[in-house]
Amino acid sequence: MPKLMGLIAASLVAAVIITAGCGGHVGNDSIARTSSGSTGSTTGTTGTTGTTGTTGTTTGTTGTTGTTGTTITGATFQIVWPARTRQLTHNLTSAGSVAVTLKAASASGHDVVTNIDRNAAPAAYTGTYTVSQPVLASTAQLTANFYTGAGETGVFVGSATAVVTVSGTTLNLGQIVVNGVIKTVVVHDNAMIAGQPAMQLACTAYDASSNIVPVVPGAATWSVSSGSGFLTSTPDGIATAVAAGNAGVSATVDRITGGAQVFVTSPPPLIANGWAMQGASLSGSSAISTIPSTNGQLVNVFSAGSSIYSSPVVDSFGYAYFGSGDNNIYSVDEDGRFLWSYPTQGPVYGTLALAASNTLYAGSKDGYLYSLYANTGILRWSFKASGPIDSGIAVGTDGSIYFVTDLGALASVTPWGTLKWTLQIASASYTSPTIASDGTIYVAGSDGNLYAVTSAGALKWKYSAGGILTSPAIAPNGTICFGNATGLVTAVTTGGTKAWSYQAGGTITLSAPAIAADGSVYFGCDDGNVYALTNSGSLNWKYSAGNPVQVTPAVDGATNIYFGANRTFYKLNSSGTLGWSSTINVGGSSFYHSAPSLGPGTSGHVYVGGGNGTNLFIFN
Repeated sequence: MPKLMGLIAASLVAAVIITAGCGGHVGNDSIARTSSGSTGSTTGTTGTTGTTGTTGTTTGTTGTTGTTGTTITGATFQIVWPARTRQLTHNLTSAGSVAVTLKAASASGHDVVTNIDRNAAPAAYTGTYTVSQPVLASTAQLTANFYTGAGETGVFVGSATAVVTVSGTTLNLGQIVVNGVIKTVVVHDNAMIAGQPAMQLACTAYDASSNIVPVVPGAATWSVSSGSGFLTSTPDGIATAVAAGNAGVSATVDRITGGAQVFVTSPPPLIANGWAMQGASLSGSSAISTIPSTNGQLVNVFSAGSSIYSSPVVDSFGYAYFGSGDNNIYSVDEDGRFLWSYPTQGPVYGTLALAASNTLYAGSKDGYLYSLYANTGILRWSFKASGPIDSGIAVGTDGSIYFVTDLGALASVTPWGTLKWTLQIASASYTSPTIASDGTIYVAGSDGNLYAVTSAGALKWKYSAGGILTSPAIAPNGTICFGNATGLVTAVTTGGTKAWSYQAGGTITLSAPAIAADGSVYFGCDDGNVYALTNSGSLNWKYSAGNPVQVTPAVDGATNIYFGANRTFYKLNSSGTLGWSSTINVGGSSFYHSAPSLGPGTSGHVYVGGGNGTNLFIFN
């Protein structure tokens, strides 16, 4: 569990300094205003700027004179923006924009609001800005409100107020201290394996009422406070595990600092190299291994507390991650030995997603999306969705997470666990979303439609195809393939028109198409057959298993096909002939629902859940 260490309160987040003639500077982030008279018949001379106090609360009192006019035109102010660790394309917390308001300061008595967006560059800089319209030479209340996003969007992160006074012909202005929203930063405890790919460290910011203030990685400045021989980190929190040992890390957001430990362990004794996961759970297709399973020998059986409908996700170490009906998320090694489990409050039936930087995502019937550290099972964060989650999880190239609730809402969540958007696509959905290379999300609803949705949550088009019961898969040429309750497999173009269709001999219940590198399509059918289609939708071959095939097949690099039917697990050669089969008789296990996944490198392992039973099987 995370623990809280090294909290430091900051006296200010930013300072607003308003002077005439020049901009002041306080600390490393401030706002300064310069006013100049331009509507009067004469213009006063500019005073000098006073000194800055140690807490940034003192500035000079300077001004300009408009002797005959009643308004001041062209008043300018400066904002000294603090340094960040990443560009604003990451939608950073700490001020990304500000709205400066002078209350009832216009000639007509209305508020004068000036809106400013910070530049995208992460380096600190000073910008000079002009008040949006003339202001009365009188007393006005000034307010500056800071937000995370451009155009005063996103999360409110700080504010400042002051009274701007005109005394005779002198505009007396002073510095304004900004009160930041963030009061506490908690750095998550973490664990890494020496030599693993670099990963993003994570922290959570809270306000004074212990409410979460969304903080993205680039808003925090990171450092290694101890154990630098075990761990290194860039200022934006990209950590590299060097050697086994404990390292202390700290993150500072708006001058609030928190710290925690990162536990670095040695690599496991068996490391499988030379294999890259193809994202089976994200696309509806199967992971592709270059090495075929050799003989169908059962390597091991891992028993969970209930049914395993979730398809295993396998990493480059050969470690498998899956959910169970016993409300747990599990990890086992390549020989089926228990590594860890994490309890949820509901069954976990959908396929998990394994993203970069050691991050695992899982949805549960309890209505939560969970983010875990894959190597330890430690919770990073959880997100409360609008309904139960049976779907698999998909992750975009920008790290956004997508899933569908049982109530038919497609949702997008940020990598740090905040909602981006939701789109109601149907009254229900139990299929998984698929992400194309251009960021388009494809998902099927219970209303029989295939939906195409932009990464911003806008509907592009929908295609009516009858009762769709499978998740869609994307072919190399971009077409989207899926099956329906009548046994019709359809390929749709990226524009939402039919490319081809093929009529199978029975209902296609749960077997999403698996698509090979050459575009060939493989799927199971309730008529007991596995079908192989060409990339244009014509039949290549079919193989009779004698029982309904209700799982998505797995395809290896040699185009061998793996699937289960009832109590028998099969490997077919690329020509559709039997390579081997293995019949199991363990408890109530049968090969329904859980699609197989292939192991890395030279292991030749195949992982598959026992469906109605409680077992995960690993074949060689």
